[in-house]
Amino acid sequence: MKKQEILNHMDSKMLDKVLGFCHARTDDSYEAQELCSDIIYELVKTARTEGEIADLYPWIWRIARDTWFDFMRHKKRRQELFCHGDTAKILSLAAEEEEEINRRMLDDVYRQIAFLTRPYREVMVRFYIDGLSTADIARIQNTTEANVRQKLLWARGKIKNGVKDMEKINSRPLALDQTNYIIWGYGKPEWGDPRKIGIRTLSRHILWLCRKKPMGAAEIAEQLNVPTVYVEEELDVLASGTNGEYGLLRCMGNGRYAINFILLSETAMKKAVQIYIGQMPKTSCSFCDDVERILAQRYFADYEEPERPFSVFGYVADGDGQGTVCGHVCPMYEERGACEVSERISEGYPEEEAQEAAGQLAALIKKAVPKYLLGEWRFVSKLAKMQASRYAEETLK
Repeated sequence: MKKQEILNHMDSKMLDKVLGFCHARTDDSYEAQELCSDIIYELVKTARTEGEIADLYPWIWRIARDTWFDFMRHKKRRQELFCHGDTAKILSLAAEEEEEINRRMLDDVYRQIAFLTRPYREVMVRFYIDGLSTADIARIQNTTEANVRQKLLWARGKIKNGVKDMEKINSRPLALDQTNYIIWGYGKPEWGDPRKIGIRTLSRHILWLCRKKPMGAAEIAEQLNVPTVYVEEELDVLASGTNGEYGLLRCMGNGRYAINFILLSETAMKKAVQIYIGQMPKTSCSFCDDVERILAQRYFADYEEPERPFSVFGYVADGDGQGTVCGHVCPMYEERGACEVSERISEGYPEEEAQEAAGQLAALIKKAVPKYLLGEWRFVSKLAKMQASRYAEETLK
């Protein structure tokens, strides 16, 4: 592969591995972050050169080891000089330290460029890294020089403020309200199962943020402290799915994305299950069907159900408390159905109870599900029945 393609493989998983490499070889987290920054700098610098790489990952770890050796030599030299008190050498080292500070400031600038959205990032890279003039950039982008200068001015201001806040951003913890979610599939997954591309750590975090409200790449990058270029690529993948027709996200316009499947909060899920569990001692097999019939006729008749061979739906569950989203992807549920269990419990029920359950469930669905997904209301009922079925089975044992 060409060296220019290196950065395409530097995803969050690889960066985590590099940071782990650094933690294992340094004395504290400050040194680990410093070494990690040096390694990434070397990789980025190499990515701007010509040439081919035969085997990517051994090459990356060779760069990491070489950088670590240089890092340790520099650390040892600094410790020896300060222990022996050689003033001339200490002053010489101080000058080197100043150069190092300047280099690190430049690193911060490059990192902030990566946080810009695509139109501004491309202009900054072409102007400051590739050395093109504003006229050249305008010609390439088929726009005016004034437009290019305006983008450069805005991007410089954004980068200046970003570098000032870099220390605060780097130490900012990722705050999420919940830590786990479970996603089921229904139908024929061979048509295109979008869960297959939603298992990466970055994907899970993006899905969580877009569950609450539509968000753009820059907003997500700021929330997660991840370069915008990575977020943009991940948004494209999540919106396309595995077949280009059905993804876990949908584009809402103006570069904003929202979740594209039913994902109930933990509270909403518990309430939906309780609606069925409350009727379990009195219901028969037809109770579940009658509740859905009433929902379809009285509450959701105006909402068109999507026609596709496969759909996903899920809910937020109790997490492990570690502050990260751990998506649990489950195989397609083979519905034994709550109805079978209900039939074993009793026979017969008043119509009024089905009416009451349907009304409660409809109110919950309209509150918990985005309006653009209300055509998929049946999946909320499926989730509730599945969990209620398990509850009933446990009580019968």
